[in-house]
Order: sequence, then structure tokens, then C-alpha cells
Amino acid sequence: MYFKDRRFYQVIILFALSLLLAAPAWAAGPFPVGTSCIQIDTNKIASGRSLDDYLQGNYDNGQRFYLDQILSNPESSFLFQMAVPDDSSLYGDLAGSVMTMGAVVLYPTDGGNSRPDYAFPEASASLPHMQRPGEGPIFPAGSDRFPVLVASHGYGGHPVSDRELIETMGYLASRGYIVVALFHGDLRVPEDLGGAPFPYVQLALRPLALKTALDHLGSLPEFNDRVDWDRIGGIGGSFGGSAMLLLTGARILDLNSFGTNLTTYDPRVKAAAGIVSYCGDAIVPLFGFDTSGAESIAAPQIIIGGSEDDIAPVWRARDAFVHASVRSYLVTLQGEEHMFSAEGFNDARVWALDFLDAFVMGDGAARDRLDSRSEVPGGPADSVEIYN
Repeated sequence: MYFKDRRFYQVIILFALSLLLAAPAWAAGPFPVGTSCIQIDTNKIASGRSLDDYLQGNYDNGQRFYLDQILSNPESSFLFQMAVPDDSSLYGDLAGSVMTMGAVVLYPTDGGNSRPDYAFPEASASLPHMQRPGEGPIFPAGSDRFPVLVASHGYGGHPVSDRELIETMGYLASRGYIVVALFHGDLRVPEDLGGAPFPYVQLALRPLALKTALDHLGSLPEFNDRVDWDRIGGIGGSFGGSAMLLLTGARILDLNSFGTNLTTYDPRVKAAAGIVSYCGDAIVPLFGFDTSGAESIAAPQIIIGGSEDDIAPVWRARDAFVHASVRSYLVTLQGEEHMFSAEGFNDARVWALDFLDAFVMGDGAARDRLDSRSEVPGGPADSVEIYN
């Protein structure tokens, strides 16, 4: 294995439960929030299996478990088929296959939306104003189009992992974003799949899934007609942060040639925010041994990391931004590890949301705050580096 030890794997799984963990410390935006249909039938869970086997994905004796297998009405949910390119150097034994992928969509809705919330099984919060089978989204009255964020959770997690995560996605939707949060189902892919070392296959699949999710969103008239396709962004945590960099053009290390490979680049994504983004560990850099794979990043970035994070060391992100030619912000929270404290997460959200408002929404005031702020009051000390 090419990583120091299995603590990488273990801590990533813990972090996966908390993309933007703590609850928002500010008031919601002007819009109530609606949710796409994602109704679970717990009676479909196989004997000896858990709900998480399907939400996180799992692989056992050649069988893959995933979200679509336990939905009450899969035809009404945000599911799509992802064609994996026939490139075994990136996708191992999954090259040339087709994988089912799913997401939950949170979006700004009309104040008259009276649909009930949905208590997601084993979650500590509800999905607001969830569509039921056969129902479409209810957007605010008028013809306004809304920006989109694709959201990518940490390794081994899923987007409905806890109340705080649901509330954070809802907060983004209340601000006027359509949030497409992927269920990556990482654990469907064994670490040693096709002889490729963990985590390269798992990471290569992520930007492909995010791009395909945007394609699927555009194929649904009820969403496409209200999407502003000129304002698309992304947000991710840990592996999800890696996915944002790859989706916006970064090239991943090829351990066969020791060069770099392009995974899936989507030019529609105008900017991306990452929390403790994994850019490689102390031994293996994600974007090549000379970090040249970061030179092709084509959209503005922000990464918020911890000074004591030895899972996704912040100096790897710094190396990437030194090589990139786009506007990039690196915020280091002093004393924070890979799992941020509540105060650290609050800081991270402030930075990330101002960045997204500035570069996706086109909010000049948010850009001014971003460029002039030295730290977020009340949390850990912040160190800010701006590139290009």
C-alpha cells in the first residue's frame, strides 16, 4: 500500500460523516427549501445488512450494495447511469462498466410549498418539503434561474449523514443555490480493485460522477428550466475536496508511468471550495511528484485546512496552488487537525461561503470580504495565502 498506514483510511471514514459538520451560525437565506424525492424502504435492507451498507455503498463476495436498492420509488428519485470510460489505468476493473449513481437535491422553493418534511431513517433531522413520488420541484414564483453547487462528501460517507450536514446543505439552498449532493458509494470499490492502489480508482470516479450528475440535472426539464448554467460551482470535504480539484482540471498521479492523468474535467464549474482537501499525504502527492498536475486547474479555488492535519497536510495544497495559474485562496486554521473543532468548522464555512458567493454568485461584496479578511472572529487563528 502506498500510504503510511491504515490510519489514513480510518480517519477519512470518520471525516466522511461531516462535510461541513457544525450547524450554521447565521440566519438562513431568503428562501424556504425543497428536497427531491429520496424515500427509503427499510424493508428492502437484506438480512444481516445495515442502512449504511447501502448509503455508503459496500462490496461483499462480488455483490455491490447501493442506495438504489432500498428506495421506495427509484423512478422518482435522482438516479442516473454513469458510463465509466474504458481506461483501466484510472478505473481498474470498473473500466468500461456502467454504475448506478444517486444524489439528493436541495433547492430554493416557494413560500407556499406545503409539502411535509421527510424524516430520513436513522438521521437526526428531516429533509425539508420533500417531493413525494410523481411530484416535481416547486421553485419560487417567477422565471429566475438559480446557480448550482455539486457537493461531494468525504470518503466512505454519504450526504444525509447527520443533522448538521442536512442543515448546511439546506442553508446553501436557502441562499439561492440548487445543491446536488452525491452518494458516491465509495465502499462499492474495494481498495485493491484491479491492482490499482487505494485511493486512485475511488478518486478518479468522483469527478466523473459529479459531471454526470450535472448532465442528468440538465436532462430534467423541471430543473433545467430553472438552472443558471453560467453559475455552476462545487463544494467538497476531504476526498470531496480532491474531487473538486480534479473536476476543475487537475491531473492525478499515474503510479505506472509516474506522470499524471486527466480524470474528468467539466468547464461548466466556475469555482470550487474544499475543506481539508486531500492533495496527497506526506509520502505520495496527488498531482504528481513534481505537482505539475496542478498546473491545469482551470477555475478559482479555496481550500481551508488545519495546521496539524497529517492526513491531508496543508503544505500539499500550498504546493498545488503555487503551480496553479488561477485565483486561489489557502486558509490554514491554526491548531486544527483533519477533524475540525466546531469553531474550526464555523470558520471554514464563513470562508467557503464568501468564496462561493464571490465566484459563483458574482457577489462583489463577498469578493471584497474574501480579499480583505485576515481571519474569522471567534474561532481559531487563521493564516491566509492568496495566489494569482
